[in-house]
Amino acid sequence: MSSIHSSPAPQAADVWKRKYQALEASTTLAQSKSKSLGATQRSLGRGLRRMVAMFHTVRDLVGESDRRAENEASGEDATYTDEDDRLLRAYEELGKQMPVLKKLLDQQTDPELLDSFYRNLRKGSDMARGDDAATSQANLEG
Repeated sequence: MSSIHSSPAPQAADVWKRKYQALEASTTLAQSKSKSLGATQRSLGRGLRRMVAMFHTVRDLVGESDRRAENEASGEDATYTDEDDRLLRAYEELGKQMPVLKKLLDQQTDPELLDSFYRNLRKGSDMARGDDAATSQANLEG
């Protein structure tokens, strides 16, 4: 009488275990990179409120810069408001204070990645503003 084994050979089982462990490790690594990228972007955003623009988002600054570049490229003679000029100066200051951030903005072309990037920067800048408000309140009380 012959017996039929339903389990794989020991060597094949070891191969599958190694493949599973490798897949699990790569998934964990990909998830940690994604989380650390968001944390890095939020850290960059913390300085925005203090150094560049207190009340505007990076999306506003980049939008004004892009609008000006389009107007110059098309040869249009556009008039700009004081608010438009402030946004452009803030964008230029952003490039001076955080060249890494400007480089990231210049390299990103995927709208979804840019949207995620803007969201993370806004979260970081909002957290910094909240921290500043809490510190100011504590200083006034104490």
